Amino acid sequence: MISHKFLLFVTLAFCLETLSVYADIDAMTAAINQMSQECGKELGIDPEKVKEFKWDVDYEPCFLNCFYTKYGMLNKGIFDKEKAMDYAKLYVTDETVLAQIKEKNEDCTKVNDIDIGDGDTSCKRAALLYKCISSHEGVI
Repeated sequence: MISHKFLLFVTLAFCLETLSVYADIDAMTAAINQMSQECGKELGIDPEKVKEFKWDVDYEPCFLNCFYTKYGMLNKGIFDKEKAMDYAKLYVTDETVLAQIKEKNEDCTKVNDIDIGDGDTSCKRAALLYKCISSHEGVI
């Protein structure tokens, strides 16, 4: 199951070093909660389960697809490293951290080369992107 903390991490595109690098963590959390509820509604997930981040594991890849798409990290089923970087720059001011984020974004573009067979729905690609991002947790 996906944790709220990790979803925040993913949304910030690999940059959970310290809270001091964020412009406004409360606003960011509110935006994440809103988008999570929107995706939950689109997928028919109970709002309370979305709020607690407790839903059926079968929904997770498509939930991630919805979430990443709303943030611009996925565009028509493809990981968009530039959009992810643009988003990170809104919340991260440390140039060293931004360089690390860019490197990790580059690494995770490899998910775009995998034939997943689900086209623009990209639930499978979202799961692969999540797995790649997960492999970087705590690296920064």
